[in-house]
Amino acid sequence: MGTSIAVRWRDWLRPFLICLVAGTALALHWTPLQAPVGDEPHYLLMADSLLRDGDLDLANQYRTLAPELDLHAQDYWGDGRLYPMHQPGVPALIAPGYTLGGRGGATAVMVLVWSGMGALLLNWLRRAVAARAAWLAWAGMMFTMPMFLFAVQFYSDMVGAALMLFILYLSGRGDGAGAPLAGSARWLALGVALGALPWMEEKFALPGLFLGALVLWTGRPRGRDLVAFLLPPLVMGVAFAAMQLAMYGALVEPWRVETPGLWRWDRAPRQAAALWFDQEFGLLPYAPAYALALPGLALMFWRRETRALAAQVVAVFTLVFIPAAAWFDWHGGYSVPAREMVGALPLLALPIGALLDAPRGWLRWALWAGYGALVLWAVFVLLFGLEYPAFRLYNTADGYGNLWQALSPHVGRDMAALLPAFLRGG
Repeated sequence: MGTSIAVRWRDWLRPFLICLVAGTALALHWTPLQAPVGDEPHYLLMADSLLRDGDLDLANQYRTLAPELDLHAQDYWGDGRLYPMHQPGVPALIAPGYTLGGRGGATAVMVLVWSGMGALLLNWLRRAVAARAAWLAWAGMMFTMPMFLFAVQFYSDMVGAALMLFILYLSGRGDGAGAPLAGSARWLALGVALGALPWMEEKFALPGLFLGALVLWTGRPRGRDLVAFLLPPLVMGVAFAAMQLAMYGALVEPWRVETPGLWRWDRAPRQAAALWFDQEFGLLPYAPAYALALPGLALMFWRRETRALAAQVVAVFTLVFIPAAAWFDWHGGYSVPAREMVGALPLLALPIGALLDAPRGWLRWALWAGYGALVLWAVFVLLFGLEYPAFRLYNTADGYGNLWQALSPHVGRDMAALLPAFLRGG
């Protein structure tokens, strides 16, 4: 099942270093121009509380460090303690960097995690796709929106995506890349990754349950391997429940239960379409190459040898995407495009790579040229947005994409009038 990672270190080091250089360049450009917004400053306050106070009571952080912020915390016990509405996984992850270098150190941690995810993604792709097609699909995803931007943003989505990729990679049976761990160490790593998912955000619990069942069904661990796999999520699950009870007096934050209208299943179809096509928060206007994932999935289902893998991709993607489409804040508030899809987007690199790998002769070159044109458009849009990220990459759910309004004078067309708008007019 596994080979030593030292045997194939170049397969990991090369994409990691490419991502590290690109992510560092983005961080150096991004940090002076764009302050943390949305949930990000609250994650930083949580990291500060873990380091300074050893707890998640944010009362003194909001009072002394960020009195101007709207609270993302509540006094659940009526004694002045303010417990956050976010999970502590990302704050705990960035805390070492934060203590060494503040926001810059925390950003460095996220760049490292993103780079590791990039190396993991490429090696996962190469199990089912030839090297050139895998590199093309990988680059078209990692260095366009939204994935590239999440190298420097403090959100759980990219970390959750990395954990799910890690589980799929270690549980797979590919030959080309091999698994870097074997025996009980492999099962222990799978269990730890599985147990960590809800600590990032509750939305990863459902795909985590599916992945856990998938690992048990396909791997069928026995004896010590079974214990190594089941013990970490059991211990981490009990600890998670104890934390919830200590902070909120319930297993689920009361606001998630008591606030009406959080789930809008009647609007889910429209919001699902918006996640793909909306000019503010949709994926395809900013990264149209993702459209190749659908024919790629059809191809994978048509081929017997990739059918099971395609089903896994669809299942995990659906368990992330459908709840996002039904959530009241499907667009992620004041955020960059397609934020709520980031947790599952890396999975779509596989069907894109499978499609790029399929044709031969001039058909392959024609497909690659078309794919290249779509990726170049995405890169152009990304670079244009990065010039003034606060005014071009972030939107306010008013129905008008800031980037398209800024681009319109340069192309002589009203881009905001041409592209779909799902939020215009309320």
